Amino acid sequence: MLQNRATLDPPDLNATVDSLARDLEGILIAQGLYQNEAQAMVETWRDSWFEEGTRLLYIVPPEFVNTILR
Repeated sequence: MLQNRATLDPPDLNATVDSLARDLEGILIAQGLYQNEAQAMVETWRDSWFEEGTRLLYIVPPEFVNTILR
């Protein structure tokens, strides 16, 4: 039995792949990546993630990642 759950309404599908890529790039930069790093990540994902279907990306706090990597 789930005690914690979230229900998300699907977003409006009115964006282009290029605008979604730019939005994701901006989010990655806001999370501390340099622009060239964010661009490289988005370009790496372009062929596999930016196609029809639903994607859910998690932004994990740096403190959590650092704890796991120690």
